[in-house]
Amino acid sequence: MPHKDDQMVSPIGTLPHELLADVFDLVSSESAGQRLYPNLPLSHVSRRWRTVALATSSLWTEIEISLSSPPSWSLAEEFLVRSHPLPINLCVSSLHEDVCAEIGDAVDTFKRCMDRCVTLSIFFNNTEWVDALTSLFFPVAPSPKLHSLDIRFRHQFLPESEHLEKPLILRDAPALRTLRLDAVMLDLGLASLKAYSSITTLDIGRMTLWSHTAVQEMFHAIPSLEDLRLRSHLLPLGHLIDCPPILIPSLRRLVLDCYRDDPCPLAAHLSLPALEALTISANTSGPITNPRWTIVFGSTPESPRFPKLTSLTLEGLDFQRMRVGVSSACPALKHLVVEGANLLPVTFLLRPPQGSSVVSPRPGSNWPALETVRLGGAVESTVVWWVLSHREAFGKPLSKMYVKSICGGMLGRDQTEWLRGRKELSFGSMS
Repeated sequence: MPHKDDQMVSPIGTLPHELLADVFDLVSSESAGQRLYPNLPLSHVSRRWRTVALATSSLWTEIEISLSSPPSWSLAEEFLVRSHPLPINLCVSSLHEDVCAEIGDAVDTFKRCMDRCVTLSIFFNNTEWVDALTSLFFPVAPSPKLHSLDIRFRHQFLPESEHLEKPLILRDAPALRTLRLDAVMLDLGLASLKAYSSITTLDIGRMTLWSHTAVQEMFHAIPSLEDLRLRSHLLPLGHLIDCPPILIPSLRRLVLDCYRDDPCPLAAHLSLPALEALTISANTSGPITNPRWTIVFGSTPESPRFPKLTSLTLEGLDFQRMRVGVSSACPALKHLVVEGANLLPVTFLLRPPQGSSVVSPRPGSNWPALETVRLGGAVESTVVWWVLSHREAFGKPLSKMYVKSICGGMLGRDQTEWLRGRKELSFGSMS
């Protein structure tokens, strides 16, 4: 076996230091997320590789501190030195339920990172130590480069205490753009509200604010908010009664995740004049089996709920319980995606508004701007036939339709062959 320094005579051994460093960067970026510290082996191949690796600051910018593993603290210190002066991405977590008593040493390392930290992720799996964690970590030293902050509880279900009692206090983060929180309270004091002013993406997990005014102040403090993901009801339904709508004038994209909670009542209370894309998803195996998703679309043809919405995605929802016309709420919709294991009742979504004839609907009376439909589930063949044979009911008329599985139905042979010959229709299977 040749000595490892013999690689100097191999093709890669002839590369200049700069090109070798670029190769290391590429290997590190492609291995990100697959293993912890993928760059460490690069510094243990040969003397030259180690010299180049240690001199390449960009290899050491991903730092993880495990609160249950003191060796990770010294490694983080070493990465801080090697990555200087570049910005860093920091993840703080606990691999086990217990946290070492010497947590203060880890916190000291953490605070020394903050002036260079671009993304900060804190994942916890035991609420008993999170209050102590947030009191140690926040308010933190000034974070002029912090762009993304992610604090989440790892377990699917919260214990009896439900949420953290101590609010997250944010200070001096002028570059903050993305904020993701789960089971963490927000401090809505004046100083913290100023820290939210630059946020464009907000992801809210399990959290309750208990006051319509508090929710209104939070969204008012984020004037540039463009992307919002709600995984929580955020406000008990009773607190929305007889309250004015909450205006978010800049919001472009909204995701309602109805797996652990039902955020739809709050979403129905939001005024979103600039919304362009909406996704509502549920999971029949989750705690929330029947989210009240249709109330989000409450509107009249004279006053549509989402006048600028062009993209709508519905996942795992029950269409048989529809009581409102979704199409009248979205007159500008161009792209409709419906996902689910069984979409047999999808006619309740695609049918014309009440008052129109199902047999001979008025031209353009249903989904007047719709261009494409994607149905990612099992759809009855008669539904597909009805949609395509009444294309004039759609405003364009409908130019593209994809169905994952066409099944069952009462179509004759001629109608089935007619479906197979439609150029605007593509499908995965037909039975």
